[in-house]
Amino acid sequence: ASNTAYKAGYANYFTAPADFADWPMFNYYNNNFKWEYLPTNGHPNAYGCIRYRSYDDRSYPEKYTNPPEGDFDDIFTPAFDLNSVAATTGGASKVNLNFFSAGSLQSNSNYNDSMTIYASNTCGETWTRLTVLNFSQLINNSVQAAEFAPTNASQWKAQTINVPASLQTDKTFFRFRY
Repeated sequence: ASNTAYKAGYANYFTAPADFADWPMFNYYNNNFKWEYLPTNGHPNAYGCIRYRSYDDRSYPEKYTNPPEGDFDDIFTPAFDLNSVAATTGGASKVNLNFFSAGSLQSNSNYNDSMTIYASNTCGETWTRLTVLNFSQLINNSVQAAEFAPTNASQWKAQTINVPASLQTDKTFFRFRY
């Protein structure tokens, strides 16, 4: 028997904070750069989202003398039963982790932000890196002087990450590290 919360084909629209109550978020440096719930994301059906808040609202001189370099934060998914896909197709099949992202810059400066996506089938004892989304894969909107929050569906970018057959188990977890 499996205690897995989600099966392949699962979709979460994050319409309320309770929709990600079982998605642990860690703000290791206890600062304003962190994962958080955003109630609306510009989707026509008024879905919410989980975003990484990287907007630097600190004042001068701290903003320029104490950059958040080296800061990282994690969000973990509950377990997924990816065996259910293999069982219905007669063996390991192509499984993808699909999501939408939307990003913008505060200025035209160079940034080194990235998001690394990992998977684990050992309940988090070990993690396999699936991909690293670099700056150019995360930023798909123009520079915004104010804190960015998507206001329409065209601001989102579809992302698809392949999940190797070795990680298609009845308890596969995902970790997003920004």
